[in-house]
Amino acid sequence: MRWVSFSRVSMQRVGVLLAITAAASESRATTLEGISRSYADLLRRLVPVSGDREDVVLRYIAEQRLWKRYPELHDGSTARRMDRVSRVEFQDVCLSDPDVPSPTGAITNEVIDEPPQLAASLQLVREKNYTLTDRGRALQRAARPAIKALQEGALDPNPFLLTAGSRGLMLYALLDADADFMRAIYRIVLQELGSEFTRPTFGERLPEACLALRSEWIPKARTAALQNKLVRLEKLAALIARPVKEQRTWGGGRPRDQTGTLRIEPYIDLGLITRPSRSKYDYRLSGGQRGFFESLAAADDADSFLDEDLFRSFLLAKDDRHEPERVSGDDIWIRIRDAYAEMKSGLGYESFREVVLLAIARLLDEDHGMYFEVGDGIRAIRARQKDDPRAVRFGVARGGGLTYMKIIDARTSR
Repeated sequence: MRWVSFSRVSMQRVGVLLAITAAASESRATTLEGISRSYADLLRRLVPVSGDREDVVLRYIAEQRLWKRYPELHDGSTARRMDRVSRVEFQDVCLSDPDVPSPTGAITNEVIDEPPQLAASLQLVREKNYTLTDRGRALQRAARPAIKALQEGALDPNPFLLTAGSRGLMLYALLDADADFMRAIYRIVLQELGSEFTRPTFGERLPEACLALRSEWIPKARTAALQNKLVRLEKLAALIARPVKEQRTWGGGRPRDQTGTLRIEPYIDLGLITRPSRSKYDYRLSGGQRGFFESLAAADDADSFLDEDLFRSFLLAKDDRHEPERVSGDDIWIRIRDAYAEMKSGLGYESFREVVLLAIARLLDEDHGMYFEVGDGIRAIRARQKDDPRAVRFGVARGGGLTYMKIIDARTSR
C-alpha cells in the first residue's frame, strides 16, 4: 500500500527535502538527531540580506509573523529597518522570494526531526542510518546547482525553486510512497469540491478517503504488516473525524491539518496546485492541473500511472494545450547511457529505476516539451541488453523485475 502514514505540517516544502539530501552522506551513517542537525544547519544558518532584498524579507517576516525568530523587529513600529536584523536565516530569505509559490513551511527547532522521516519514506535516505540512497543520489545529481547552493549558503539558484527535472523526480518519489492515498483523496475532492478548495474543506474529506482506501485494500491484506496499516487507517479516520476543538495540536497543526498538508503543499512546489494568496490556505487547480489529478484518480492502479503516464500528465499540468512529445527508443537509450555515466559508482552497478529517473529529469530540464516514461526506459534497457548481452548487464529480481544495471563502457555502448 502506497501510503505515508506519518505526516506533519512541517512536511511542506520540497526544498527542505532537498536540504536533507544535500546533508546526507553516501557512506557515513548517522542518527535521526544527526541528520536533523546537519540539514537544519544548512537551512538555518544566518546570511546577510542585501539592499534589494530587504523590503521583500521584511514583508515576509511580517506576513508569517516570525516575531519569535526575530523579536527585534516586533515593536509595533511601521518603520522597521533591516539594519536592526542584518542577518536572517537562509530558509527565510529563500521563502521570501515572490517566485516561491508558497511561503510557509520553514523549519524550527520543534520540528526538525520530522522532514527526515518523510525523506526516508520517499527513499531519499535510508530509514535506519539516514545514508543517501540511490534515489537520493539521483536527486543530488539532478539538482546539482541547488544542492551546491544549500551546501555553500548561496542564494542563487534558490533551492526552494526546483527545476522541471528535479520536480519530476521529486514527484515520482512522493507518489511512489503515497499514490494510493493520493488517489483516494483526490477522487473525493474532485467530485465534491471541484477545482477550488481550502485546507479545512480538504480536511473534511480525509476520513472518507481513509475508509475508502481501507475498503480497497481489505481483500489484498494477506500480510500482518498490511493488516496493521489498515487498522491504523481506520483509527486515523476516526481521529480526523472528531470535532476540531477536540483534536490536539502538535507541531503547528491538528491531525486533520497534519494529514492534509502533505497532500497539498508539496504539490504546489511541483506546479500541480496553485495557491492564489501567499497568506491564505486557499487552493485552485487550473485545467491542466485538474487533468493531472483526474488521470491519477482514474488510473487502474498506482503502478501503471507511475510507470506509464506520470511524466506526460506532469507536462500537461503545465500546458494542456499542447500534447508533449514522447521520444523514441534510440534517444531514450542515449539518455539512459549518459545518466548511467553520471550515476556510476565504483562497482559499476546502478539501480536501473534511478538511472531512468535521472535520464528523464535531464530531458525535462531541456524544456522542449519532450518526455518518456519509466516503463519506456525499462523497455529500452531490456532491448539494448538483448542486442548486446556483453555490454549491458542487469540483475533480475525473483518476480522478473530489473534491479541493477551495468554498462560495460557507458561512452561507447550504443
